[in-house]
Amino acid sequence: TLSVIYEQFLSAESDNREKGAYYTPLHLVNFMLGELDGMRSLKPGMSVFDPSCGSGAFLVQCYRRIVERHIVNGGSKNPSTLRDLLVESIFGVDRDPDACQVTGLSLILAMLDYVDPPDLHRTSNFKLPYLVKASTDDEARNIFVADFFEPHNEWANQKHDWVVGNPPWLQVDKKNMSPVSRWMKTHEKTCPVTNNEVAEAFAWKTMEQVKPDGAVGLLLPAMTLYKDSTAFQIGRAACRERV
Repeated sequence: TLSVIYEQFLSAESDNREKGAYYTPLHLVNFMLGELDGMRSLKPGMSVFDPSCGSGAFLVQCYRRIVERHIVNGGSKNPSTLRDLLVESIFGVDRDPDACQVTGLSLILAMLDYVDPPDLHRTSNFKLPYLVKASTDDEARNIFVADFFEPHNEWANQKHDWVVGNPPWLQVDKKNMSPVSRWMKTHEKTCPVTNNEVAEAFAWKTMEQVKPDGAVGLLLPAMTLYKDSTAFQIGRAACRERV
């Protein structure tokens, strides 16, 4: 609920529209996750990564799926067990520090929703997880306040079972030398992007984060599938070779 409220306020802000940040309705999030589930069912022990996590709508729903399947299989609702499922399974990146904090809080609230009985005082040694890494001094390793296209990052070598999300829908000027612009220029032959569309760059780069038998579900502009430019034709051919 917290993620949805935050994203609804976010979608009303004109500056966020200019950044390509759009609210993802919860029913659409669940539909996409359901489609991925049909490809590779999400279970405890698997991990999820959102390269543009925003306020965490996708990650929260993924965590709920993991916990509910853990419980159905007779798993414990002990706070420490629920915390371990969260810390070991859910990962994300976003440039907006406020959104990352909302993601972290939403995930913790989702975790507490399953604690039975709902009283942490009965678990004297239990500590809530610190999820958001906002600086190099933070020990958190789940939600990173950073740009997904930064060349040196802590998540570069991580491979996940699911990669999900709604990347920014906007075009960038390659001359502005932002991380995504530099990435597009560096990879323009192997990962071509039409009209400097950031969402397409995300679609390419997320392939680095998914396991060979993993699944990817990104919400992309519909026209991504209908472009006839030479660059996109090359991109489709390269994608077929990878598959």
